[in-house]
Amino acid sequence: MKKIDFWILGAGAFLYLSIAYFNFGFIASDEYWHSILRYIPAQTSSLGALVPLDDMRSAFQNLPMHGIAQTLHFLGINHPFRQYEGVILVTSLFHYFLLILGVAVAWSHDSKNRTIGWICVSCYGFAPFILTRPMFESLAAPWLFLSAAFLMQFERNLKNLALILSAICVCFAFAFRPQAGICGAVILLIALLHSKKKASGPPLAILVGGVGFFFLGWLDSLWRGEFHGSLIAMSKYNFENGTHYGQQPWYFYFPILIGLFLTPFFWDSFKLSNYGNHFRWTRAPRWMLAAFVLFHMIFPHKFERFLIPVIPLILLILTPLVSKLWENYSQHRLRFAALAATNILILLVTGFQIPHQNILKLTNYLDRQPLLKDIISYKDSVDLLPDVFMQDRRINLLHTSDLQALELNCSSAVVINEFYLKQFEGKFPSQFQLLAEFPVNWIDDLSFKLNQKHNRRRNKLFLFGGCASKEPRQMAQESGQPPLQSTF
Repeated sequence: MKKIDFWILGAGAFLYLSIAYFNFGFIASDEYWHSILRYIPAQTSSLGALVPLDDMRSAFQNLPMHGIAQTLHFLGINHPFRQYEGVILVTSLFHYFLLILGVAVAWSHDSKNRTIGWICVSCYGFAPFILTRPMFESLAAPWLFLSAAFLMQFERNLKNLALILSAICVCFAFAFRPQAGICGAVILLIALLHSKKKASGPPLAILVGGVGFFFLGWLDSLWRGEFHGSLIAMSKYNFENGTHYGQQPWYFYFPILIGLFLTPFFWDSFKLSNYGNHFRWTRAPRWMLAAFVLFHMIFPHKFERFLIPVIPLILLILTPLVSKLWENYSQHRLRFAALAATNILILLVTGFQIPHQNILKLTNYLDRQPLLKDIISYKDSVDLLPDVFMQDRRINLLHTSDLQALELNCSSAVVINEFYLKQFEGKFPSQFQLLAEFPVNWIDDLSFKLNQKHNRRRNKLFLFGGCASKEPRQMAQESGQPPLQSTF
């Protein structure tokens, strides 16, 4: 390794940890209901409660986060949000380690591409935030990346160990995101392509993949009492109820992939002359990407986050193109500068803009107000209040559509978003006193302004109460409770 490689890896680790620390938002509500609630707070979490029997998910998916949270609790970190923050930090560091390991494996024969690959996984605009979230799609991503890297190595040296490790890694990806298991077919297909020179490849791939499949099915039966019960339940649910989440056209993922590939900067680079021998060596990630996307096109409901597992694969494919662009820097200075500027902008936007900032800040405020117990949401201003991050989960979330008949006291407050507040046109009930405001990040604010009807949740929140707001310490003294500290 060169000295510059150590600087790249150090800077990448710092960036991942910084984004993990400063951006504590979660991407999807599913992540909160089906994951965070299972392992936070560690004091009340247990292996048996990781996945209720009426949930179709596997307990294995939440097992790593549960283990981290329990370790943090053992070390004396008892506040639920601090435990969640610790889970993000540990997950980020581990994922970054798997990514740099994957680059080292994929480009072990090419020091230049290895350095460029480390730069890509370290600072690619979409990666540091998305891959630091402890959500199932993000947990599968580095394992799928590592599987493709070992498969690239197998194509170069035809050694059984690389094929075995590739199959093991895809089993881990399957465990966290079952849809990623389709990429196991690519491992078998590439093993078959080399069967003349390596006859043991196909049966070995089948054996390792089969053992992994049966082992995970056996683990699932321990929790659910049925072999691969979660996989069966999830498959049945998706085919029977997928349309309830809306139907997207078959080509839904293609525009997203064009953006993820930063295609405008490589529009003339996706040709064999630029790839050279690297086109052959990147066959594994290209085929895995194709298999994953084609498989997801089958289902009517499609979401952007479903592509998260293949983001690292995209970086493997892009590495030779970035390397070629760097080789011809003198001819493409303007393009390279535009690429760097665009990537930095994406990095700043995705990395340091906190999703669900309004409800997280509201939760933090309530955590420091020990007298408030009943929070009344006007209509659907708040449909998710992540009170699991509070030291004392005392909040009752209620709903109302009639503020005029509402009576508040010092233990209750009403929350309303800016969209509904403007509809009162200055005739908001005068008996309510403004306690606090909770803004959103500028991306959510822009989304709301572009589509106010469907993005009401991405809107500034206002909290009104029947009593004037007091400092947490003063309220604690009056209630006889110790003051709670700000957590985030």
